[in-house]
Amino acid sequence: MNRRKREEIHDRKRRHCILIETSITRIPERLEEIDFNLFVCLNTITQNFEVHSLANRGSTYCFAVPYNELDSRIIEIFQRSNLKTRNVKEIIRQMDRENEELELRREKHRRSETNAWAREYRSMFKKAAEEVY
Repeated sequence: MNRRKREEIHDRKRRHCILIETSITRIPERLEEIDFNLFVCLNTITQNFEVHSLANRGSTYCFAVPYNELDSRIIEIFQRSNLKTRNVKEIIRQMDRENEELELRREKHRRSETNAWAREYRSMFKKAAEEVY
């Protein structure tokens, strides 16, 4: 990272963010290779990593890293959501597909729990019904 970029980052980043210039897996450097304006910070308030971009007007914030460590998943997240390399319709289609799959998994789980509950209490209801009739 050159001195000029480091100074601009220092001027624009939030006070509670610490610039991360490298990591074991070289994530900050790999993001910078994809887009020179990108950089990674550690938010000292939330204790989460964040990806920022100098190309953003106003705040440099792009997204919070949903993991406790910097690894290749961050590169994948950025590439999946990067509007410079993917069009908005494609991103929305992918999000819709993922949401449908998630909904199907939730519905399957709900049915499984309902069936388990029914199997567990079936004999109790049968016994109660026999007593009534």
